Amino acid sequence: MAELGHNGFDATHVEPSTDFEIIPAGRYTAAITDSDLRPNSKGTGEYMWLEFTVMDGPFAGRKLWAQLNIDNPSAQAVEIAERELSAICRAVVS
Repeated sequence: MAELGHNGFDATHVEPSTDFEIIPAGRYTAAITDSDLRPNSKGTGEYMWLEFTVMDGPFAGRKLWAQLNIDNPSAQAVEIAERELSAICRAVVS
């Protein structure tokens, strides 16, 4: 993990960015712009990491991420991931 302490950065002395508002729930045109398979933190499986980029509208360019536990000791976690992946696949428009 990155450490910023060595350069003297102190968040209490810097005004925070307020550029981003929460993207409201809704339907957006988005593209999967990056993906990866990564080991889970316990080393007992892996998850599919997906980055989505909103393509148009007032939130164009904004990023969203999903982590799908495709290989996990928890059958429930895998089922949830498979359902989410199914929803993503069905939302793809050619």
